[in-house]
Amino acid sequence: MKVIVLSDGCLVEKDIPNQLKDLQREVKGQLEKVSFIDEFNKHSIITLVNEDGKMLNEVPQLVVAHEIYIVDILVGDVLFVGFDGVSDFCGLSDEQVAIIKRTLCKKITYKGKMVYVIDQ
Repeated sequence: MKVIVLSDGCLVEKDIPNQLKDLQREVKGQLEKVSFIDEFNKHSIITLVNEDGKMLNEVPQLVVAHEIYIVDILVGDVLFVGFDGVSDFCGLSDEQVAIIKRTLCKKITYKGKMVYVIDQ
């Protein structure tokens, strides 16, 4: 299935099997669904991270902000997949890929690193 991985400040399109172990390999651990990115939710895009990423002091990848406040900082590799509308992950459509790339077009410096930022 087609996915996008945000790693080391770069968006990379990949084709991976739709298996739990393969999704976990992409985020280097157990999956945690990030559900507060409105633009992605309304287009059936699921954001996944390593649930232990913050405890492991993973590198910041994505700052989620609202007005002037930081809502959260996603760390470690971030995986974007589609949602089939029922109960399962699926590959991203070309339209979803375009939405992700359009939404993740702004970078800021955070703790000395360039990271993507989403302003909700």
